[in-house]
Amino acid sequence: MHGGCGTLDKGKSMKCTCVRVEKKQAMQVHEMLLSQNILDRNKHPVRDDKFVYFPVLDVPEGFEIVEMDCEERNNFIPISEIARKLDMDEKQLPDKWEKFGDVLVLKLPHALYSMREKICAAYADVLGAKTVLIDVGGITGELRKPVFEVAYGGDTVTVHREAGVLFKFDVMKIMFSSGNVFERSRLLSQVEDDEVIVDMFAGIGYFTIPLALKTKVARIYACEKNPEAYAFLRENINLNRVGEKVVPLPGDCREVAPRNVANRVIMGYVKDTHLFLSTARMCLKNGKGYIHYHDLAKVDRFPDEMVNRLREHITDFEITGLRVVKSYAPGVVHGVLDVKVKTG
Repeated sequence: MHGGCGTLDKGKSMKCTCVRVEKKQAMQVHEMLLSQNILDRNKHPVRDDKFVYFPVLDVPEGFEIVEMDCEERNNFIPISEIARKLDMDEKQLPDKWEKFGDVLVLKLPHALYSMREKICAAYADVLGAKTVLIDVGGITGELRKPVFEVAYGGDTVTVHREAGVLFKFDVMKIMFSSGNVFERSRLLSQVEDDEVIVDMFAGIGYFTIPLALKTKVARIYACEKNPEAYAFLRENINLNRVGEKVVPLPGDCREVAPRNVANRVIMGYVKDTHLFLSTARMCLKNGKGYIHYHDLAKVDRFPDEMVNRLREHITDFEITGLRVVKSYAPGVVHGVLDVKVKTG
């Protein structure tokens, strides 16, 4: 659905596609929808006693989608203003982008590549970005590094705010998945007071920082192999003032993760994650506790494919929750299992 639809008069209502979220998750999801430019800002959200319904221009993965009657409103539409500045038809221009702090990432059609500097300058001006990057190769490699190109500006380090949490990182070098916002929020609701947690693939603190900031955990051991991500993890610990709770550990989690300490282990990585399950089990105190196991699976074999891998490493367990986080590739999904390990 195109992001440059015309404005509409306030007071009218119409059926629209909405994301339904619990009220406690609303702020975090709202920021994600804005950053991905899929929130329909021509319509007002709908609220009831338990939920907020955000109208969307496109269907994000991993959320419950419902049809609701939404009130229309006049609103400034960025893509229309960008097209006006460039004297172009807005249908020619990218109507989706991601904004991290003051750095913008967009995909540019090949036919417009020769005009990239002029086009990206217009996006920067209208959307308030200091730097605009073109996504030329997606996310690649074991360390999940983006393949982007600077088209406007130069400084690619930014501070991105998500539901009150600050994440400093280099957008050119480190992946930030806005699409995992619901999973971060979901985990917050499961953690109990005074828990000890091992985050095996901490990155810049995607799960660690919100948990340390918003729950009463006793300690989080945050492991990270990528030196660049680890440096930003340390910065984000200081930036969010959670140094008393978080112990950053540089290196491969199979070598540096503490054994026999955790009530809960987070495995927020997707590529052969099952190879780390034995380590996750050893991190649990007395071999018992919870593991949040993320991995890839064929769409028609989820969750069975992941459960079978789990059985190769852990025998006595119960699946207490599962969901598809998002689509990863054609026929492949990123899934997560909430696993209660019963015996060591």
